[in-house]
Amino acid sequence: MRNRNTGFARILKHAKALNRLDEILASALEPALSAHCRVAEFRDHCLILVCSNATFATRIRMISQQIIDSFREEGEPGIERIEIRIAPVNRPQPDVRTR
Repeated sequence: MRNRNTGFARILKHAKALNRLDEILASALEPALSAHCRVAEFRDHCLILVCSNATFATRIRMISQQIIDSFREEGEPGIERIEIRIAPVNRPQPDVRTR
């Protein structure tokens, strides 16, 4: 039973780390770009991002070094490179009331 909890704790810790990286990414990008890009994974000093289409992926590639610098400024020095994948992005949007 103990090994099972340890595995779950490790998964939970990794999920929290990904959420923190996603928050940093969202604050580093302009809002129009942030809505279409999200952190998917971080392993082997590589941050893997998901963008909703090739246009946003290209924009991210063009500013990837600036993004890495933003992560370093926020206390995340382990990111050496960024990979980008295309997939739907489901970032929560603010509630907008309609009449």
